[in-house]
Amino acid sequence: MMRIPVSPAAYLKDLAASFTPQKAKEALKRFGEYLSRSDSMDAIRNLASQFQKILECPLMETVKTVTEQLPENHPNRQALEDWRELLERPISASAAGRSLSQVCCSIAFLSSISNYLERRDYLLMSIQALPKNQREEAARALHKKLTELLIHITVPSLIEDGRNPLLRHQYRLWSQVTDCIAAGAEEFAMFFLVYDGERLRFLGPWVLSGDADVQELYQCADIIATLARQGVYWDHDVLVNCFWQLLDLKVRILLSQDRAPNQDDQAVLELWAMMYWTERKEFHSFWELSRFYENLSRYELEEEKED
Repeated sequence: MMRIPVSPAAYLKDLAASFTPQKAKEALKRFGEYLSRSDSMDAIRNLASQFQKILECPLMETVKTVTEQLPENHPNRQALEDWRELLERPISASAAGRSLSQVCCSIAFLSSISNYLERRDYLLMSIQALPKNQREEAARALHKKLTELLIHITVPSLIEDGRNPLLRHQYRLWSQVTDCIAAGAEEFAMFFLVYDGERLRFLGPWVLSGDADVQELYQCADIIATLARQGVYWDHDVLVNCFWQLLDLKVRILLSQDRAPNQDDQAVLELWAMMYWTERKEFHSFWELSRFYENLSRYELEEEKED
């Protein structure tokens, strides 16, 4: 019987909808099998952006429902109206002005809806001054930025105290995959999606912070090691250097604490030393060292122990 190929979007939609533990594990297993069958990086290069867009659809439906109930003069309503019109109605041309890179840089630095409204007229006039193809590119960039700002200002209050677990699941994954893409890790992000015993989450160095625990750090390192052994497309800066910077921050935090190091601290320091050699391409890469795997065995995720 001929096997009918399944679109990657089907796996991504499955992940976006699977917020209970059992369904999350099953969806991730199916997605992992899809990744293992993919015979080239080209087949998975844009999966993170696809996943981001799939997650944005229900999140923006929620934003629209909530925002449309706000008073007419509420700033979020103006931002939502602009969001709708940016891609539906072309921006007309005006006199020459700033370059596309300058306009996109201004858009990237927008930090809030109020910040956007303060600069709205200036930004729209700057976009109008661009050539037609560049106007469209800048409009897409502003549309994307408004998507991020509207989601971040609307959704968190709706998922407090454990309310709406599906929305909480989608917001968490969307926030994390957005951070991965912003850090330039779009090509690798989906390899770092894991089930941690309670939920799906991304464990990449682009979403972890200085408060990451030893288990998270070793699991992140293990994913990088797996990519290295598999010989997939490699980016030393995005994978190794970013993780090294995270580990260096973690070690500085540990050294600033007024207490004796424990076993977990020692394991972090050893990973820091192994990553130091890897980052500088000296001695051995950490995935070539038995000590890494000895330490890793103590910090497996729950579903790995079950397997």
